[in-house]
Amino acid sequence: MKFLFKIPRSVFLTGMAILATAGCNSPDKATVENIRVKQEVTAGYVRRGVIDEYLKMNAVTVFQKKENIRSAITGYISTLNYKPGDYVAAGSVYCFMITKEQKALKNLVSLDSSVTGFRKPLPVYCNTGGIVTTQLALQGNYSGEGDVIATISEPSSLVVLLNVPYEYHHLVIPGKKCEILLPDGNKIQTIISKEIPSVDAVSQSQNFIISLPDKKLPENLNVIVQLVKKTSVDAMCIDRSAIQTNETQDAFWIMKFMNDTMAVKVPVNIGLQNDSMCEISSPVVRLNDRVIINGAYGMSDTALVKISLHSH
Repeated sequence: MKFLFKIPRSVFLTGMAILATAGCNSPDKATVENIRVKQEVTAGYVRRGVIDEYLKMNAVTVFQKKENIRSAITGYISTLNYKPGDYVAAGSVYCFMITKEQKALKNLVSLDSSVTGFRKPLPVYCNTGGIVTTQLALQGNYSGEGDVIATISEPSSLVVLLNVPYEYHHLVIPGKKCEILLPDGNKIQTIISKEIPSVDAVSQSQNFIISLPDKKLPENLNVIVQLVKKTSVDAMCIDRSAIQTNETQDAFWIMKFMNDTMAVKVPVNIGLQNDSMCEISSPVVRLNDRVIINGAYGMSDTALVKISLHSH
């Protein structure tokens, strides 16, 4: 059995008019572009300037002048007036010591006063003034003759000891400026002072001494010494954060603005670089070209962007 429905003419004409109107108001290309999500980025410019590439090496602070205070006799430390961190003047008595025999005579003093003179403690002198940095024996401790009981370090003798692989020997020259980077973020401007004329047989590295200009630092502090390796005077450079690369780091590119809302991928070759800047060369990149500094990671070619900040 078949059922036939007849659509009224007025309803049919109304439906056709709606379809025709919808076809006329279909979104054009510009509308579609505006619908696409625009990623917010920071913009910067390609510029010319001087760029330095640095050599960075690990180093450590050491006291050059130290004295080990040794026990003068085999016996006990009877009096000790210093503790780690105290300053000891040159020629002063660091401690007093008594022998086993002198300690044994303690009980005989009440019976025979003549033995009192034999119980006089023996002084241990400090030949060099400085800070007590190590204390290996305390009051009452027993020590053998010649044993180290303390170490005195002269604060003004603190230097940075730099261990340099011999392949970089030509870059580390006494008198050359360098910068010491401390763990707390501070920097010290100084120069390479001396070189030690010997090379470690195993590591084939050479030690250099760097003076510290009136800086109070602890010993055995790990620091980084930074000095100029290469310099490019008239380099076309850009913020290092603008450089993008692949997983194998054998191809590099930047995202260059075509207009205020679109950026394209431009391959570049990189030259000297440091922590903040990178030297680039490309046939399609020119001075003052605007590029993406931050926000380009994973961005595809011809991406739509929105500039949130300009970098200066």
